[in-house]
Amino acid sequence: MRGRVQVGSSGTIGATSKFKGTMMAYASITLNTGAEVEGRVLARVAAVTMLANTITIPAAPSVVSLPPVETAAEKSCTARQPPVLLGDAEHFSVLAGSAIASTGHTRIIGDLGVSPGTDVTGFGPGEMLQGSLIEKANPSSAAGKIDLSDIPPSLFRLHDDTLRPALLVSA
Repeated sequence: MRGRVQVGSSGTIGATSKFKGTMMAYASITLNTGAEVEGRVLARVAAVTMLANTITIPAAPSVVSLPPVETAAEKSCTARQPPVLLGDAEHFSVLAGSAIASTGHTRIIGDLGVSPGTDVTGFGPGEMLQGSLIEKANPSSAAGKIDLSDIPPSLFRLHDDTLRPALLVSA
């Protein structure tokens, strides 16, 4: 599968899972121990929590396509959602509204941002690699958060998603 995004009110990537793509959640995202992301983790209003993870931002700019609707009432619908332009949120590997917390040795390649909140914890032992920045309530993180907030709420499903341990590919 390529070109897909996981969306929901809250999202969890299971322990030791490998996820490729962008995970957007209306509220919060948790990456359980050892989960790896090649892409982005974007929480619109609340926190991103990481437990000894590796997150690497894709090298090339992208347009994110949403998956087909997956609710039981809409499974027969074959139409895809339109592409989502991430705007200033695109250069972040992790972006959250209130806080970002890391426990254990999390490694991030790509900028980490939080806005309007400023709470970022756990970096030492966590690492920002290859010149990646931590941006807290500054113009760059605020612009990324505004563009993330411009994504229509209707694109965020009103249930929680848990991605179980597996190789999950979405690009």
